[in-house]
Amino acid sequence: MFFWAIFDQNTSTWIFFAKDYLDLEVNLGGKTVHLSPDQIQSANPFLIVVFVPIMNWIYGALDRKGIKIKPTDKMILGFLLTAGTMGIHALASHLAIQPDGSVQRVSILWQLFAFVAITVAEILISVTGLELAFTAAPKSMKGFVTSLWLATVGCANLFINVPVTHMYPTKEPSESFHFATPTSYFTTLTVAMLVVTAVFVVVAMIFNRSQLKPTTVSEDARDVAERE
Repeated sequence: MFFWAIFDQNTSTWIFFAKDYLDLEVNLGGKTVHLSPDQIQSANPFLIVVFVPIMNWIYGALDRKGIKIKPTDKMILGFLLTAGTMGIHALASHLAIQPDGSVQRVSILWQLFAFVAITVAEILISVTGLELAFTAAPKSMKGFVTSLWLATVGCANLFINVPVTHMYPTKEPSESFHFATPTSYFTTLTVAMLVVTAVFVVVAMIFNRSQLKPTTVSEDARDVAERE
């Protein structure tokens, strides 16, 4: 759930950050184009189309070499990349904000790198998690467990993303609590995501061990027995 809270920051705080701290003037073949802060989001669907076939090829190549990657391993890597996106923004913010408090806008490439990382993380976590929720669930609960996985997106936005986003330090006055700088905001989320990753590693170990336990009667055999 925390992944989706971080992922959906690209539709809120990432736009605020781009507006205040990124150099949105892009030189294209001698012609300067000014991008709006929210236009950078278009990188996500484009990168998904690019990376999905590449990652499928990588999975196939590893499988042919006898290297099996567990679904939980893919998700752990996705969590680390998600933490990395916050780290990228924290570093970019640190470079943009000068000691005297003035702002020296940094390259738009900082956020493009973050979009590359969060897109790969989305493929590793969203696709893998949805498949795992279906395949690992008992036959009678596959639909229910899958719906719970999908519900995490809404819950993440409602209970985590909305209140956390209000803590982002915009330049407009606010009476609610907010961090002093984007650097501290993004650093805090980086650390929080690393903590979540550490917890998930433990959960993944327990889950993978449970999947190795032999079963005396398979589900198909039980279905046959019930029909008879």
